[in-house]
Amino acid sequence: MGEPADKDPARNSGVAPGQPRDASGPARLRCVVGGVFMGLANLVPGISGGTMLLVTGVYEWFVDAVAELSTLKFRARSFLTVGIIGASAAAVIVLFAGPVKNLVVEHRWVMYSLFLGLTLGGLPVVWRMARRLSTAVALGAVAGFVP
Repeated sequence: MGEPADKDPARNSGVAPGQPRDASGPARLRCVVGGVFMGLANLVPGISGGTMLLVTGVYEWFVDAVAELSTLKFRARSFLTVGIIGASAAAVIVLFAGPVKNLVVEHRWVMYSLFLGLTLGGLPVVWRMARRLSTAVALGAVAGFVP
């Protein structure tokens, strides 16, 4: 027998998994917020911009859009997603590099605590993405947290 039909209408409509069905206002706003946090995270040593995209819920959209563009599948939705996130991150880096540097130098533990909190806030998202706990998932989680 074949695979069961996918009951997710987004997957059957040509929309990539995790992508919004359209470039609606709320989806664009989430991309802006994700880009802002990504830009801020890139200004702080040791903090991943990708983690901030995960926390804001746009990581899958971003990865799917980059994957489409890198395979030369040029869709307006992919350009819009990468463009909004990239422009937001770049604007934050240009506008806030000085102030964030000063905050990291003068209030190091406050800034690291802020971004560590955001990073740990992404754990429930990662847990939901892992779906079922298996030996491979458990070993991967342990390996990810061991320095």
